[in-house]
Amino acid sequence: MVTLSPMEPDAWEAWRASSIRGYAADKVRVAAWPFEGAEERATAMFGRIVPDGLHTRGHEFRSIVSQAGEIVGALWFAAEDEVGRGAAYIWDITIDPDHRGRGYGRDAMEALEPLARSLGYDTIRLHVFADNAVARHLYLSVGYHETEVTMTKRIGVPGLAPAPDATAAPLPLTARSDAVDQGLASAHAVGPRRRSRSTPLHP
Repeated sequence: MVTLSPMEPDAWEAWRASSIRGYAADKVRVAAWPFEGAEERATAMFGRIVPDGLHTRGHEFRSIVSQAGEIVGALWFAAEDEVGRGAAYIWDITIDPDHRGRGYGRDAMEALEPLARSLGYDTIRLHVFADNAVARHLYLSVGYHETEVTMTKRIGVPGLAPAPDATAAPLPLTARSDAVDQGLASAHAVGPRRRSRSTPLHP
């Protein structure tokens, strides 16, 4: 059992730095970005998504707090379109390494539902990198289902540098979605995707 408490400014700053580093590392890992400049690129995206930081309208930054009162992780979600209506989008959910493997990730996902409902949302969405099988299993086990699959095959051109990842949303910093209660590596999510456009709100 966990509670989702509003983040304090100090906790937000620490989480922000960690989330940016993790997202940049994920994009490098899946060969979407080169290593050089990845963290700067993620920092710039983050600034566009939440221009007012902790107080950006429509964005909820929560500390995941155990029954013992200890902060064990963080959750960031926001309106996918209209604040307080429709879908909420998980930008980042992570459990601190020392607290993984204890079910806190699952508890946080379950605690999010009544919170999102109380804010007016009737749906929750997220994105997870395809190579994080355990994270996908966690989300499926708490009632999420896969709605889209994006596939990529890099074929290369001799003498040319690889093109940027065309599957990535143009603005969104991805939300970090750790399959935290399994002690996994992070799986950042990208911003909400629409069939006709890809708009950062968001995630």
